[in-house]
Amino acid sequence: MLSPLPLLLLLLPALSLSAPSAEPFTLIPAVFTPFSEGGSPNYGLVKKYSEFLHLSQNISTVFVGGTNGESLSLSLTERTKLLDAWASTQQDVIMMVGAESVEDATELAAYTAKVAKKNSNVIGVAAMASSFFKPGSVSELVEFMKPIAAAAAPLSFKYYHIPSMTNVEGIDMGEFFAAAKESIPTFTGIK
Repeated sequence: MLSPLPLLLLLLPALSLSAPSAEPFTLIPAVFTPFSEGGSPNYGLVKKYSEFLHLSQNISTVFVGGTNGESLSLSLTERTKLLDAWASTQQDVIMMVGAESVEDATELAAYTAKVAKKNSNVIGVAAMASSFFKPGSVSELVEFMKPIAAAAAPLSFKYYHIPSMTNVEGIDMGEFFAAAKESIPTFTGIK
């Protein structure tokens, strides 16, 4: 049995955080990764899950591989297979490519861009900060995100701000938003 609609996310449009916008916000569910009884990802359930979200919830875009999707509990191979499964659905896909290692995150971001060339429904990536070597300033956070966004270009890039999991705190998101818009050409918002 599929779970009811997961938590919804709010992805900010690529506008100023302080100015009200006439553009609507988009609600996008952070989908769960289905697992088999043995504890490995069950990619075969993705299609059924996708159909449930589309038919009964009218969901057109999904956020794959975030904390609901057990992203950091999965290997890079498992994460690429998860992306492949969602890329074959009818929903638009934003893939969370963040990792503790910038190299792993850029590898997954580059793979996502490659998949997007064959699957027009793969529309973006998101990445979170390292929770081990935490950025201590806006500029450090921007520098951490730049190679990840570059590897995924031309896909849209979002910063996945989740301090409850990363413990990255004390960085002003309004300042980060402005700096990222200036330094990362594909930056489109903060989750």
